[in-house]
Amino acid sequence: MPVPSAITDLSTTAASNSPAGAESARGTIDDYLRAHASFIAQTRVGTSTTTYTFSATGARIQGDFSNATQSSRTALQSSTSNGVTSISALPNGTATAAGYNAYNAADPTNSAYVGFDISSTLAKLTSSAIGSGASLPLTINVGNGGPEFARIPADGSGLLVGRTTTPSENTNAAGTTLNKNGRVISECDYAVSPHFTSNVFNAGANNANNWQFYRNGIAAGVIVTNSSAQTSYAASSDYRLKNDPEPLTGSGAFIDALQPKKWTWDTSGQPGAGFIAHEVATVSPSSVFGEKDAVNDDGSPRYQSMEYGSPEFIANIVAELQSLRARVTALEAA
Repeated sequence: MPVPSAITDLSTTAASNSPAGAESARGTIDDYLRAHASFIAQTRVGTSTTTYTFSATGARIQGDFSNATQSSRTALQSSTSNGVTSISALPNGTATAAGYNAYNAADPTNSAYVGFDISSTLAKLTSSAIGSGASLPLTINVGNGGPEFARIPADGSGLLVGRTTTPSENTNAAGTTLNKNGRVISECDYAVSPHFTSNVFNAGANNANNWQFYRNGIAAGVIVTNSSAQTSYAASSDYRLKNDPEPLTGSGAFIDALQPKKWTWDTSGQPGAGFIAHEVATVSPSSVFGEKDAVNDDGSPRYQSMEYGSPEFIANIVAELQSLRARVTALEAA
């Protein structure tokens, strides 16, 4: 048999390589040695254009990939000086998909895995499992061993930002959830800042709460859309949220204590009419938000605001109107 001239001339079966059987290599032994040395060198430095094929199933490329010293670990690196390293996975022939999988067990038969895949229609990141393995959540962490920023639970129920579990609608669980049905639950820590839970979904034929707000875990109000496509803000008014309801009294004193004013707006120069927030706060604190003369950290004003249509305002106006109507009725009957 001739001296092999390329790696492809070699066989994985020893007896099939030259010199075969009892064939003498006398006179060409140095050629054989040089040829095989060349093949070994080509394999070492990767100068061969031959595709390296692992014909055995379950073959592994092994090295020290877990050394405590990062720089001592086996790694893939571009041989081009100052070159960028890019690892590729290519489909064969007319196939149109390729990917990478990482498993959490030496034997992947029963394990969880994360996959990076691409096909002719999409690129995807997948957390799944094989056999008796259990799928794991996908998380985004920032920094070396840093805190978790976001996750997708193993059940694929949604995207969680700033939290690790899917909350109910009125818990002290800071963070935001966008579930697979398009619903949003967003809460702040009750002890740190104002907070709300908002649930967003498309209104159907019946009335639907587009945004629902909670205060300390208690339903506080909704932005609601009815079947006529009308949207309103509604404060919670369910009887189950109220103890010992009784007729309102003192509405006259309430109204008399209010101080209607007119003014010119500082920003536009336009005339205005209504109330001054801190004056209303002495009569109806629940209708006013913020503190008088409050400032932000940079010294800029933190303005007060008020709700002109607050339940307390409306209830006292209605109570006083009813009282006036009753008195007018009595006078007319006299």
